[in-house]
Amino acid sequence: MHGVTLLGHGTLMLLNRQAWTQRLLEVVVVLMLVSLVIVLNAPIDFTKLGQPFEPKGTAFPSIEQMGFATPRFWTIPFNLYGTLWLVGGALYSSLSLWRSHRPRAIGTLLIALAGLMLAGVSSLNRFGIDYLEAIGRMVGVAVLFVGFLFTTLEADALPKVNLPKIPPLVLAAVSGWGLALAAFFQLEPAAWKALVEYPGLFLIAAILVGMFWLVLQKARQRAKQFTDSSQNQP
Repeated sequence: MHGVTLLGHGTLMLLNRQAWTQRLLEVVVVLMLVSLVIVLNAPIDFTKLGQPFEPKGTAFPSIEQMGFATPRFWTIPFNLYGTLWLVGGALYSSLSLWRSHRPRAIGTLLIALAGLMLAGVSSLNRFGIDYLEAIGRMVGVAVLFVGFLFTTLEADALPKVNLPKIPPLVLAAVSGWGLALAAFFQLEPAAWKALVEYPGLFLIAAILVGMFWLVLQKARQRAKQFTDSSQNQP
């Protein structure tokens, strides 16, 4: 309920450290305590718990049944509040840093994307699409961490590469293969289900490759700083 809330307000306080942001934080904390009381006192229908148990939220009363007295109501304003500040602040930072600090701009864009992912899976959950909850949160947190790693790179860590022009024939071939794969997954729901439920190996491999590249970049920066400092010594 409060993961994106705190990320969003933290973004606001990084961008604006005026007194009103502190007052707003106090209001948010009070509302968080109110929502905690509501969660602790909400009735739970154990017959609606899935097998195996998953955090779907369906065991809590619906908004139609209890209005603002159910925890399912409070996830909506908290997610909206956090997402607006997190994504908006990250996009603002990316635009302001794109020319002067490209790695940090890319990192903040990834943070904005992660915020949309985390809020998106919670919103889909409210509409009954709950099978993406676990994988969506795992991917969202991974993208958030990779974005943070990008923000720690130096301004000249990424080479300026001009994107190549894609020949029309290649674009047509890629589009054709994409349509063929979509048709295959449409005809074979089991394959699509397996891809959604068991993407762990591909995800872990992608994260490890990305983290290895970022660590390598950081090591090259440290080595360059050490070499420069050694040359400057008398």
